[in-house]
Amino acid sequence: MREGLNILIVDDEEKFLNLTSQMLKKMGFNAETCNRGMKAVSMVAQKPDRFDLVMLDLVMPELNGTQTYLKIREINPALPVVFVSGYSLEDNLTDLARTGAKGYLKKPFHQSDLYNLIDDIFVPQT
Repeated sequence: MREGLNILIVDDEEKFLNLTSQMLKKMGFNAETCNRGMKAVSMVAQKPDRFDLVMLDLVMPELNGTQTYLKIREINPALPVVFVSGYSLEDNLTDLARTGAKGYLKKPFHQSDLYNLIDDIFVPQT
């Protein structure tokens, strides 16, 4: 696992942002947070190579997770995005996976689930 990854967490729930940020920092990653999709798009647009991974809630006001994801893909198609949601969205996730999404975590999740997902994205399988 690569320590020092820069991870952007996008969610409209402050408690989730704080908890996930703490988990990531305990694992040796750098975590930044924002609570709106347009803010996330702006952050990626300002410096497209700033983040190694985006964790994106699917259900948010204003710009939802799918819309945010598609705008981020326009800016940096290679940026890995993992979706996070408390809702079961299997059909939607299949469509998003076809466009390049790297994974999905259902809220609530354990730190080990988050670690394993990141590990699967950044450690080549042999």
